[in-house]
Amino acid sequence: MTDPRRPSHILVVAPGQDPAGTLECAVVCLGDEGRIPDEIHVIASRQRLIAIQSGLLSPAGARRFAALCARAGFARDEILFNRRTLHSLDVNGEGGCAAAADRLLDLLRRLPSSEDTALTVAVAEEAGLPGYLLHCCLQVAGRSSDRLVILTPGAASATRARSGRPACRQFEVPLLLWPPTDPPPATYAEAVLTRRTERRRAARRDVLRLDRRRRTVASGETSLTLPAMQFFWLYYLASTPGERLPLAELTDRFGAAGQYQPFAQKLSDGRVRTLPADLRRVFLELFPHAADKFDAMYRRASGPNPGLPSTISKINAALRRGLGRGAGPYLIEGGRGAGGYRLSLPSSAIQIVGADVRGQ
Repeated sequence: MTDPRRPSHILVVAPGQDPAGTLECAVVCLGDEGRIPDEIHVIASRQRLIAIQSGLLSPAGARRFAALCARAGFARDEILFNRRTLHSLDVNGEGGCAAAADRLLDLLRRLPSSEDTALTVAVAEEAGLPGYLLHCCLQVAGRSSDRLVILTPGAASATRARSGRPACRQFEVPLLLWPPTDPPPATYAEAVLTRRTERRRAARRDVLRLDRRRRTVASGETSLTLPAMQFFWLYYLASTPGERLPLAELTDRFGAAGQYQPFAQKLSDGRVRTLPADLRRVFLELFPHAADKFDAMYRRASGPNPGLPSTISKINAALRRGLGRGAGPYLIEGGRGAGGYRLSLPSSAIQIVGADVRGQ
């Protein structure tokens, strides 16, 4: 009977050329650690699963396995281990390795029934393709408490030979887990695409492409549509990359009656722009039929209680959702008390496309 006070433990094994021996090694190693497995699952080719069935699940093999469990310090009947916990990995079927990886992902996600359940994945050093795929899938579907150990044959000591326990050693491999803040991928192929895109963007930025007519923002193969005012502010900052929008100074120039005083700002290239006149010019480029709405928009964004910080936060949140962990270079930097807002992208990394709105 399983002790209800003891956390449940699941063992997943990718066996090597001696499948029964690998499984025995994994059980012995867990027994030495005091980690009694409640379930044992085996991931292997059909041929190796047949060897497991004949070696440990046949009548003669069952007695052998029960004796091994007893020597490890627990009873065989405490473990769920039967033909239903043997999982054949077929990479030659439809979908190939990607489909096989998806089946492994599904299995790993279903195994831990609660946070109290510990999972150990033991892979024989000669496990081959099942071991490689199991390692990859555990990086995506694993939890911080999960363990990956590599089993290698060890020198048989005289004491171990007399005890009948298999000789083996285990080496724990730290896991690089999928970030918990990222949406979990539905498939292994989706996980691969996400990570490859992030690595490519880190090494070589995709151009940030703004389409004025469609009000879309794109980077590489990722495209998102922003609400009108969010697109306007991102578009304005992209029109003068690297230059700050001095929100604090603009807010200070609003009078008690809601009137505002112009503010002249010298840019890094020596030019001078006057705000809010320059903002109005760009606003009319995007919204030529909404000239009467500029004053109200500007007052909401930059007035005594400026709403621009909230708008910037929404823009950055949309970029993070769309671009994932590769969004960093494209985010709007700064704040009201940090000198203002700006895009740090160089002008060569920004492309503005789309028909002239005034011609529509």
